[in-house]
Amino acid sequence: MPIIPLMKHQYIIISMLAVFITITVPVYAEMTVQVFDVGQGDAILVSSADHHLLFDAGPARANVVSKVQSYGVTNLDYFITSHPDTDHIGGAVAIINTIPIEIYADSGATHTTLAYRKMMEALIDKNTPHIELTAGKSFILGDVRIDVLAAGGPGGDKNAGSIVLKLTDGDVTMILPGDKGSFDNWPAQILVVPDHGAAGSNIEAVYPEVMIISVGAENRYNLPAQVTLNKIENMDVELYRTDLQGQITVISDGSSYTVLAGVTPEMLKEPQADETTITETETPTPTPTPTQVQIQEPTQVRTQAQVATSTPTRTPTRTPTPTPKPTPKIIPGKCTCDQGDLYDCCDFLSQGVAQACYNHCLIETGRDVHNLNPAGGRACGSQAVAVLCGWY
Repeated sequence: MPIIPLMKHQYIIISMLAVFITITVPVYAEMTVQVFDVGQGDAILVSSADHHLLFDAGPARANVVSKVQSYGVTNLDYFITSHPDTDHIGGAVAIINTIPIEIYADSGATHTTLAYRKMMEALIDKNTPHIELTAGKSFILGDVRIDVLAAGGPGGDKNAGSIVLKLTDGDVTMILPGDKGSFDNWPAQILVVPDHGAAGSNIEAVYPEVMIISVGAENRYNLPAQVTLNKIENMDVELYRTDLQGQITVISDGSSYTVLAGVTPEMLKEPQADETTITETETPTPTPTPTQVQIQEPTQVRTQAQVATSTPTRTPTRTPTPTPKPTPKIIPGKCTCDQGDLYDCCDFLSQGVAQACYNHCLIETGRDVHNLNPAGGRACGSQAVAVLCGWY
């Protein structure tokens, strides 16, 4: 009977013979992070207040498009690639061609691979705004502050030059490092282990409570490295691995967080009441039938037993009756920062487009050039503005 860790010092013991768990997540979560199971590679979806950022796109055969769309995502505020290695950008062309992207960002690093050239061609074909991030920049995604801790580096080392993002949702912090293995003093509660658990990283500089390794089962690189696993074992942290547990989900309400392993979109249903529920049901046979899960390397057997726990909930505000929507003057990808006070909130198709324009100009100029009055970094974010502009 396995003991599967959830949050620090909390565990659920699951009987493999009689019980499987279905979960209902709370109505309100300020941030969710999906570390997709893409085999040997990285693809991470960050969502907050109906705004979405995709960090890397995994290898091409991982079909990250369907994983992103399975969470109801129809538009990405940001698509950011940490660096141009194929296991991080292989699925980028499919993402660019399928899901509207308001801003694409990278560190400016280039590559000679076909995957990189095809990605650049797709960005041009779709007229997707392309910006280069540098360390010290920050922007807002819904309720989440995102800081660029590192981007680019000396000598052209693509791994060392990976973009490193720090997500801050109230008291909850998480670092997404790409393949960069060298950290400054960057404390965070949750860390995606860099470079799929390769040796040589000073992960202890982050002082995390939880670590997540995105890695392919039985991969040809023999990752994660044993020296990395030994280091993690000697730290007071909990470890999750996509090769062993499937997709890893982090849910934050701004004051606490929950880590779930093996959760599917079908399990993340809207609750009928305010409280999160966990139900246990007896299977019709003494032993469950294993499910074959196709991943990038060899196939791997996972059971119906899933890891789950509850998170705090908040009751959402009722949506007011919409008013007629003014004709917008700006669409995604057409924001300019050259002239101040050029747009009003209702000139945008949605709050998400207003947010993307605000973030773009903040990165480019360091200020709110159009006076979109972000409350807590959320441009045109009041309910009154949403009603006036007909965004509901």
